Amino acid sequence: MPKAAYCSECAGYVWIGKDGGCVNGHARSCLRREYDALQDPADGKPAPSVPRSTEPRTPTVRHAAEVLGAGAVSLAAAAADRAMTAGMTLALTAGEGMQRVAERLAAPPAGASLPELVAERAPETLSQPTPAAHPQVDGHDGLARDEVAAAETTALPVDPGSAASGGAPQTAKHLAGLTKWLRVLLAAYAAAALLVVFQDILVSVALAVRPASATSLAANLSLAYLQDALWWVTGVVFLMWIYRANKNLHSLSALPMSFTPAWSIGWYLVPVAMFFMPYQSMREIWQVSHSGRSSSHGVLGWWWGLWLAMVLLGSLATRSLALVTDVAGLQAWMALDTTADALKVAAGIVAFTMVSRIGAAYTLSFGETA
Repeated sequence: MPKAAYCSECAGYVWIGKDGGCVNGHARSCLRREYDALQDPADGKPAPSVPRSTEPRTPTVRHAAEVLGAGAVSLAAAAADRAMTAGMTLALTAGEGMQRVAERLAAPPAGASLPELVAERAPETLSQPTPAAHPQVDGHDGLARDEVAAAETTALPVDPGSAASGGAPQTAKHLAGLTKWLRVLLAAYAAAALLVVFQDILVSVALAVRPASATSLAANLSLAYLQDALWWVTGVVFLMWIYRANKNLHSLSALPMSFTPAWSIGWYLVPVAMFFMPYQSMREIWQVSHSGRSSSHGVLGWWWGLWLAMVLLGSLATRSLALVTDVAGLQAWMALDTTADALKVAAGIVAFTMVSRIGAAYTLSFGETA
């Protein structure tokens, strides 16, 4: 039965040649982890059987790094696929909503009278005086003169959430409860990242004293999985908080806003623009929640700078793990990974502070309680 094995020179799985070595000409000593295969994908012909090695194999640093690198790359690919799917779903949903609104405004329902259309499209409009004379009604509208007069003299209802009534909009949802949960998740994420930093330091010390085993590295990776789970949960709640804060401020505040609720989170998924547009959206939420009183954005700058540094350095650490081939390389990678985890701790603390300040300013400006 044909054989395949991992070749350290080719950095991948290859078929074993007739001489027992790599089909690319490398020595047999470079082959690791043989396993059975059904046929050669290159020509479809069976490859000659090679006896399995009876020498015991012990875990090596290089072997552990290869296994961890493959797992990290698979995790990153799955995360990128989920992010792309979420972005496409968000874009399609927003596009369909805008199209329905445009069709509704352009083509009113059949049989609707002028008073109903006016009341639906301008609920905050107050009663208007009746003119002395009415122009001839177009036959396509199908409206009589008395209907026009009734529409012009009828006092239209005022929207409770409009400026004319001075009340809060019916569509505004409480933000205090979501702010509380987000603060709890940010604190938990920062604590988990701090534990990972301590674990990284212990592994680095062990590497300096003796070669690390695959068991110790796997334990460190399992703690990182807990941190990644908190990352995704906190990220989803954080985007929900941004959307609700932006939507509520559109209804409650009289200050103009440039970002819609959908695009306040949609910019996080747009390439290139994701490096500066989310910061501008958050700065607008900060400014409007303070009712224009605060001009200091220091905490916003720290939050966004740490966020970018954390994402870029974490991505670099994930990609470079597959390039580790010896103990010295693993020690250098551990230093890089420890720095990335330390940035996660700082970013979580600053994000906690920013969300707390925006929530307090929002409550002070609009009187909301949990």
